[in-house]
Amino acid sequence: MSNIKENNKRIPPLRFPEFKDCGEWELIPLGEVIIKNTEKNKYSKYTLVQSVSNKYGFINQDKYFDGRNVASKDVSKYYVIKKGYFAYNPSRIDVGSLSYKFDDNISVISPLYVSFKALKGKIVDLFLKEWFSTEGFKSQMIFEGGVRNTLNYENLIRIKVPLSILPEQQKIAAFLFNLDELIEAHRQKLALLKQHKKGLMQNLFPQEGEKVPKLRFPEFNNEREWKYVNGNELFESISNKNHNSGLPILAITQKYGAIPRDMIDYTVIASKQSIKGYKAVEKGDFVISLRSFQGGIEYSYYEGICSPAYII
Repeated sequence: MSNIKENNKRIPPLRFPEFKDCGEWELIPLGEVIIKNTEKNKYSKYTLVQSVSNKYGFINQDKYFDGRNVASKDVSKYYVIKKGYFAYNPSRIDVGSLSYKFDDNISVISPLYVSFKALKGKIVDLFLKEWFSTEGFKSQMIFEGGVRNTLNYENLIRIKVPLSILPEQQKIAAFLFNLDELIEAHRQKLALLKQHKKGLMQNLFPQEGEKVPKLRFPEFNNEREWKYVNGNELFESISNKNHNSGLPILAITQKYGAIPRDMIDYTVIASKQSIKGYKAVEKGDFVISLRSFQGGIEYSYYEGICSPAYII
């Protein structure tokens, strides 16, 4: 969807076979396919207060703020949010603060948010939800000045969305929605596997004060007790600065381990002169993170260099 451009041929490079002969897509201003939500919570009828989160979408405010209630006592001026509504924070839109409400629970959100819904018969709401994640949308944002980038509703509705016929929109939306569900299923499976590994590690290594692990592979059941040795019997400190400065600079992170900076969003400016004093890291080296008090002893699968502040 992000490859649709305002040119002579508005056709995506990838299309479901049944729509290949359905012609070009149209570029339509959002103002023609969405309508602003102006329904206020009159008489404070609804009490479920939610926030719009980049990570969680619509989330109950007490959960978002760890049990704290930050809503006004009078929520009669809050916007009513129903299933199928969109909402975003005009001052946080550039970091992804735009969400779609999937559930049937009617809630209210602060008037600081902007809320709207898709016009039925004009655009499929889940198609629109997916398009909001594309560069085609982000590249058209026109921000107001100030401390933060602000996208007001008047500028939002000027943005043009590429539209095909409704059945094709529905097909695309269903396909991407199913893919999201598959991703979520794998994410949950990964979380369970990590939890399983954590439990295994507690049993495969002797705990404090013990010399035999609770769980052992059968072929080692009759082996001797484990022994404790000091680090200086296992490791040697390395401070090799003999390199040509052409090696990749490694970021020492607790999330990714020791990894070339250009592989992650990690920007630190270092002068050519300072790089000469960096330490060489070989594959298989351990690097003690500057946040070692959180357990940061990282393993490097890469050859590179890192700041002399680290211990290798």
